[in-house]
Parts: sequence; C-alpha cells; structure tokens
Amino acid sequence: MISLILGAIALGTATFGAVKGAESVGNMNEAKEIGERAKNCHLYAVNELKADWEVTNKFAEEYGQLQLDVMRSTIGRFVDFIERNIGKAKQSEKEFLEGSKSSTFC
Repeated sequence: MISLILGAIALGTATFGAVKGAESVGNMNEAKEIGERAKNCHLYAVNELKADWEVTNKFAEEYGQLQLDVMRSTIGRFVDFIERNIGKAKQSEKEFLEGSKSSTFC
C-alpha cells in the first residue's frame, strides 16, 4: 500500500515535471520568437537610419557647398566694390581736406 502511495506520488511528480518541462519549452520558443522579432525590428531601424543618414549627409554637403558659393560671390562682389571705390573715396577725402584749407573761418 505504501509502495502504491509512493508510486502515485512519484507518478504525480513526474507528470508535474513533464507538464512544467513542456511549458518551459513553450516559453523558450516564445522567447526565441520575441527575440527574432526584436532583432528584425532592430535591423529594420538600423537600415532606415542608414538611409536617412545618407540623405541628410547629402543635403548637408549640398548646403555646405551653397554656403561656400554664396560667400565666394558675396565676398568677391565686396572686394570688387572696394577696389572700384577706394580711389574715389580717397579722392573725395582729398577734395574735402583741400576745400577746408582754402576756406577760413573767423
């Protein structure tokens, strides 16, 4: 009788262990699926980021080139203006100074 009780307990324990083992296998499979989905989401996000980075980098390069072109043309026009007008400014100052010498104030 005791051996039947011990056998029943052993059988119950084995059955419980088998159920829990099967449950843990199911949990492991679910965990693997979640891990694979997370990995795929990560790869997708990385690929999207790389694509966006390339587009952004291209725009930044074009913007930098535009800034250089604007600076060259603006500074070039400014230098041309100075070269054209520096002589006129000196002449105007000279005339002003000569005019102030000739007029006498009381």
